[in-house]
Amino acid sequence: MPELDPRAVERVSGPSWQALKPVVLAIGETLLRVSPKAQNHLTTIYVKFERPDGSVYAVMWIKKSTACVVGLALPDGTSHARLQDAPKGMAYPGLTRYLSVALSRRPSPRPARSSPATRDGEQVRPYPKRPHHRPSARRTARQPATEARSRLWWTI
Repeated sequence: MPELDPRAVERVSGPSWQALKPVVLAIGETLLRVSPKAQNHLTTIYVKFERPDGSVYAVMWIKKSTACVVGLALPDGTSHARLQDAPKGMAYPGLTRYLSVALSRRPSPRPARSSPATRDGEQVRPYPKRPHHRPSARRTARQPATEARSRLWWTI
């Protein structure tokens, strides 16, 4: 059975590709199982899968480390909820339906916050409590005066 182009494997081997690499390799292996004589070639941003006669039956775009798009040459009338028309800029002659595989970039869940640290049996705040901020007299003088504020100002 043919293997995925080593240059394609190298392209998805960087640290930012860690999450998508297993998906890309699995899709590539699946597409190569079509024929024992199937070939694949990495171009700049996609891997082209060809039959021995040179006709292209699939293309896998690997432009971003968060998503890949697979274009397939399927018979007319083939439909599935995940298959769509060609995304903008990814149309390829002979390919009829496209599958997008995207990883969500949700932040990893934060670890549960542990109880506050203790020192000699007393709870300690992680950060000191900030004192209440009082505006300076100059700033107070610029604000519109109300009767209560003006009385307070003169009593200080």
